[in-house]
Amino acid sequence: PGLKVGKGFNWLRVELLQKNTEPYYGEIIAMSLRAGNNPSTKDAGIVHFFDGEATSTFIIIRMGKTLYASYYGTNEIANTANIALLDKVTYYLVIALF
Repeated sequence: PGLKVGKGFNWLRVELLQKNTEPYYGEIIAMSLRAGNNPSTKDAGIVHFFDGEATSTFIIIRMGKTLYASYYGTNEIANTANIALLDKVTYYLVIALF
């Protein structure tokens, strides 16, 4: 569940999408995301359970037939600005579960 202004979604902006091949590690795919706004709603602000400083980076490495996946989150602070009370409760529950 996301904010009403996000139409039920938590919006993200892709900041980096990169693929490399390394001799030792094999194939590496990295994607960095930042909490963002709903592009179809004007001036809604950040529509995500994290604030706009938060980034999430996913890295997938394929070494032969083996896949490795990792997640790195930075500045993961709950977005509580201009949010209805029910949405705040939902966000804190989601963050607590993860």
